[in-house]
Amino acid sequence: PLDEYGRVKVSTPSELLNEFKPVSNSGSITATNNTAGLVVMLFKSGRPNVSLYYKLGGAGTVYLEASLDGVTWRPVKTYTLSASGEGFDVVQGIAHPYVRLNCPTTGIDITLELVASR
Repeated sequence: PLDEYGRVKVSTPSELLNEFKPVSNSGSITATNNTAGLVVMLFKSGRPNVSLYYKLGGAGTVYLEASLDGVTWRPVKTYTLSASGEGFDVVQGIAHPYVRLNCPTTGIDITLELVASR
């Protein structure tokens, strides 16, 4: 079949298209339920670009970590807030297949989001 310009129509296999779609994970917890902090993990496969969002209801620290196996974690970046607030960052070139945001701070509202893309 031809398109309106006389070119041959080519379709891309859906499994290839899925490799280029972003993947994401997010989570939140309220201060009253927060007795252990919050961790959000993402298997990002070969997607090297990671964007992240965090919102804390009080002073706290958020760690961006990477892993080869989802068990042993390596520090990538640290985000520290001295009061409630939020932040956004884009980190390029993370080759590890797993990433996570780890906020061990207890007793505050926490929202964490991770997105990975090519």
